[in-house]
Amino acid sequence: MEEYARWKRAAVFGKVEAVAMKANQQSKLKALCFVLGVLLGVAGIALVGLVFTRPARSNAEQRECANPAVTTTPSQRLAGRWKAIDTGAMVIYEKPDPELKIGVFRLQNTCQRSPGPPFRYRVVTEDPSGTMLVLREFKDHVYMQLQASTGVKLIQSDIVCQVSMDGQRMSREYTLNERRVSTVYRKMEE
Repeated sequence: MEEYARWKRAAVFGKVEAVAMKANQQSKLKALCFVLGVLLGVAGIALVGLVFTRPARSNAEQRECANPAVTTTPSQRLAGRWKAIDTGAMVIYEKPDPELKIGVFRLQNTCQRSPGPPFRYRVVTEDPSGTMLVLREFKDHVYMQLQASTGVKLIQSDIVCQVSMDGQRMSREYTLNERRVSTVYRKMEE
């Protein structure tokens, strides 16, 4: 009887051991399936990310993301109120039309309480990822009135502007009747 009890215990222990081994194999299989599922999911997400995301950003886009105040082109940074550092005179530029490259600006001297009449300007050239642009301002009617009243004929060259990458400083250089004019501005808060 003792042997029978020992044999029965061994049989029960063997069954328990077999059941435990089978459960262990099943849990290992489940763990392996889980790990494979996670790996496939991560690979799938990475593949979708590669397929549906934009290509690498240009230097101008990287600068814009690093500093949201920086826009992509000098003509876009030109828009706003600018005050001359030396005289306090102001020039106010509106953003040019992106297709026509034509915009509106106003001048305001220190003795004026409000800006003068609007003038048009055209962006002749610009370095899209840099700071330089060339503008042609259309103030012909003012020049014609001045010439009619004083007899002085004004001839102004195109204006070369340098607008800083952060959009806070600008320089304007041009020639007016063979006299070179250069002014540095800082951007005013809106």
